[in-house]
Amino acid sequence: MNQDDLCLLLRGLTPVEWLARREAFYARAFGPLRQPAVYHFEDDGHPHIDVYVIAPTPARPHLTLVTGGMADRAQPVRPSIPPRIEILTYTEAGEADLSRLAIILRELASLPFLHGVHLAPGVLVRGSRPILSGSTLSHAALTADVTPAEPFLVDGGEEVRFLLVEFVAESELAHGVAHGGDRLAALLREKDVSPVLRPARPAVV
Repeated sequence: MNQDDLCLLLRGLTPVEWLARREAFYARAFGPLRQPAVYHFEDDGHPHIDVYVIAPTPARPHLTLVTGGMADRAQPVRPSIPPRIEILTYTEAGEADLSRLAIILRELASLPFLHGVHLAPGVLVRGSRPILSGSTLSHAALTADVTPAEPFLVDGGEEVRFLLVEFVAESELAHGVAHGGDRLAALLREKDVSPVLRPARPAVV
């Protein structure tokens, strides 16, 4: 039994029951799970993080990739930083690119637990290479809190916050470093950059 399973049993839920609760919430909050619905990663990390794929809906005519498992453990926090989070991204990427995006999202989700950093709106994360072949977008920006109106609660009644990840070019990352991640997020909206990932989009600065 790993540490995640022990935590679930202490809540009075088996791992299968907890997964069912999470997946039912995701279906209500974001839309129906696509089939196959989840990228499972075969490790025993604490927390164990997978990535779910939400099918397009009339309200969200694109795929949504959202982590499942980050919130099982509180991230290192500072004042005003939400301790329990999951991250998500919107995409129109093709089927061949989804697994790569799922890996990237999971790598980002693991940062608080592997390196003791925190993730919150305004945080920028430097990447090492383009997210997808042919794209100039290499870096990640957490641009907004997109938590659904219905709360998703974990240990002790803590609410999970859901944070949007957008991918940005080198010049956009530099702008964010110079002026702040919140200002970069505002600039993307001012320039009418869709929050839905389009890997071939040009940089706006």
